[in-house]
Amino acid sequence: MISVILILLLAACMKEAKNVEEDPAVDFHVQYIRTDGYHDGEEYPKIFWITSVKELEDHYTSNKDKYDLESRTGGPLGFTDAVREYDDSFFEKNDLIFILLEEGSGSIRHEVTGLNVTAINEGEYRYEICPEITRYLPEVMTDDMAEWHIIIEVDKEYGKTVSRLRTPLITNEQVSVPEYEPAGWDNASVIGPNGQIMVSIPNDWITEEATAENGKMSYGQSGLVLRPKDAKSGQIELFCEDGFAVCGTELSEEKTVLAGQTATVGTFDDHKHWDFIVFRFGDHQIVVQHTDCSSWSEEMWEEVLTILDTLRFDDGITE
Repeated sequence: MISVILILLLAACMKEAKNVEEDPAVDFHVQYIRTDGYHDGEEYPKIFWITSVKELEDHYTSNKDKYDLESRTGGPLGFTDAVREYDDSFFEKNDLIFILLEEGSGSIRHEVTGLNVTAINEGEYRYEICPEITRYLPEVMTDDMAEWHIIIEVDKEYGKTVSRLRTPLITNEQVSVPEYEPAGWDNASVIGPNGQIMVSIPNDWITEEATAENGKMSYGQSGLVLRPKDAKSGQIELFCEDGFAVCGTELSEEKTVLAGQTATVGTFDDHKHWDFIVFRFGDHQIVVQHTDCSSWSEEMWEEVLTILDTLRFDDGITE
């Protein structure tokens, strides 16, 4: 009899344990859109759930006179460009979280490092969601105010109807300014219509100025072509292209910090090495890509990142 009671109690405990929900891992996608518009007395961060096209349109209407929410050409993505694909079909399966931030310098960058989701099962709420954001603070900053819309796409399974949203947890991280002239390295630069691109390169690398006209570069109007002297083929192309865009099919992206900036690293089809890196310097994009570098050694690939860590851009010096 005692054995039967113990078995029943054990079964009940196991059943109860199965009903205890663990904190889920939540996938998300992020866009960082600069939407300048300083207004004295505004408090940040601001945070919003957006659950439908109408709520998205209402947000635009309510804030278009306060922030720059228009489309852009020849520069970083504008707010209207960023939200263009959020239609009724999107909102059938997804919600948006808008986080508005204000910074004292346009040099500060952000990265959403996670959505901390806690299972709570309190009344109508199943989850509590707290976005986690890292602010990257360069040692040297520009003296300009900047406002941002951080747009987070999240599955409707964790959306507004089942989740309670908390103010984001924001942490700071200092990013150092690189040594621009390492020992034994030379400076290389090119001046184009948008500004001057500069890097430092080791003495066993070759660099050339390139333009669309001289045929040394496959993309962009002006930039630098870099390659190791020992490489059998291939080159790195470094250029300013504010309208740079790629197809998202089989593309994975991650954030890294190079040259004191947050850069986006893109890789197609799970290639062993990245396919492109995009830096944002104010209103400009500096793009890095490579061609025919399959024969390069791992040491050469590592040296590329060291070179890119010396990158700087000055939009005050133009062609």
